[in-house]
Amino acid sequence: MGTSSLHITGYGAVLRRWWWSLLIAAWVAGIAGFLVASTIPPTYETSARLLVGPINADLNTLRASGALAGTYSEIAMSRQVLDEALGEVGGPVPPTAVRATADEATRLIVIRVEHVDPASGAAVANAITESLTVRSQVPTARPEGQITVVDTAIPATAPVAPRVDLITGLAAVTGLVAALLVILLAELLGDQVRDSAEIRSVGMRVLGTVLGTQPRRRDRSLAPVVEAAPDSRAAVSYHQLAGRLQILAQEQELRSVTLLGVDPGHHVGEVAVNTALVLGRLGRRV
Repeated sequence: MGTSSLHITGYGAVLRRWWWSLLIAAWVAGIAGFLVASTIPPTYETSARLLVGPINADLNTLRASGALAGTYSEIAMSRQVLDEALGEVGGPVPPTAVRATADEATRLIVIRVEHVDPASGAAVANAITESLTVRSQVPTARPEGQITVVDTAIPATAPVAPRVDLITGLAAVTGLVAALLVILLAELLGDQVRDSAEIRSVGMRVLGTVLGTQPRRRDRSLAPVVEAAPDSRAAVSYHQLAGRLQILAQEQELRSVTLLGVDPGHHVGEVAVNTALVLGRLGRRV
């Protein structure tokens, strides 16, 4: 057929035909994602909080403290402060991430450190906190620039990464989508007719389906089913098909009929012979 099978079947038929392959692909990809995620060392996040300026003060002092909070957060991420903190901790493995965020309204600075070792991560966060506190306590420091430690960092008890459940789910979805794309590509490039629905979907008329036919036989001497078993389901199907062909011949000029076999276990030639015999009995020249 010239029309691609993808346009013939539609997406619903494709999913019904390949649902088990899609499930297997999603299951295998999910298992693979779980195994990969399980081998990634866990990462722990800890944090420390600092307050810039006094707790209670006039409005101008509070506004100045809020502006200084952003400055201190930038200083916390400077190379000098980070090098001092890491040198003070002296761990063999550096942290995977260090972040400092400031809220101008609350004047709070949050130091977050991610590390494969919870104790080392807490030590790095506290070292950064200590460095900022020392810098704020110079003799000429004003009240709005002073830093107070609100919460010190403590070792985390639960990892924040990897998210094994999330990685497993994403891997399963990725496997499902990849398998679906491969199947749709195969359907797009294929030209096989699998059932009558594919024929109807392109506007072609299906006159009938033969039921109860015999499998492909090697003995060609056996009589056609309409003669050997005239009362069988197959013979009745051939009579119905011939009757529809008769009606079709009255509506339009009928010169040829194309027979398509969708089951490799049956012989299309057997269908043609039995149909021709029934049409001949009805007075048609075949």
